[in-house]
Amino acid sequence: KVTFDVDVLEVREVTKPEADDAWAGKLGPFKSLEELKADIERQIQSEKDAQAMRVLENQILGALADKSKLEVPETLVADEMHRMEQDERQNLMYRGVTWPDHIKASGKSEEDYRKDTYRNEAVRRVKTGLTLGEVAEAEGVTVSEAELNARMELLKAQYNDPQMQEELAKPEARRDISSRVLTEKTIAKLVDYATK
Repeated sequence: KVTFDVDVLEVREVTKPEADDAWAGKLGPFKSLEELKADIERQIQSEKDAQAMRVLENQILGALADKSKLEVPETLVADEMHRMEQDERQNLMYRGVTWPDHIKASGKSEEDYRKDTYRNEAVRRVKTGLTLGEVAEAEGVTVSEAELNARMELLKAQYNDPQMQEELAKPEARRDISSRVLTEKTIAKLVDYATK
């Protein structure tokens, strides 16, 4: 048994602020509570629209991969599986879980875990990527130097870290960003076709 002596120095109570024009003005450049509510509604609608667009894009890409008759090279599948594993290892590390503990918890061997967890998704991703490349070529989708430079400047503005700036300056980073922009433009073209 333990006995504690406690001196209460202060008691605080959380009070709910009055939802009025003055309170709305403290939260941002709002002149009234109605402006704040309208802004919140716009943000919620924007998030819903973005989510609906992601769902549509995923459905289009899934259908594209499913209908594709491409034979995917095993080396590309292995590379994609490796990337997926590295991403998972990094996520586990952030959560404080070791790779051996994760594999043990799965109840599978490391080889079976990789095959069961990554293989089908890796094949789908590679197939989708190759098919998108074919669509981009067939549709004449390209990335101009101006588009690439604009994206690179946007990314550089987001990262103040000198090491990240150095990474972005590498030629392989430019190629990767160019590939991403090409993919985005190709997907946008497919979405446009699907929604006409």
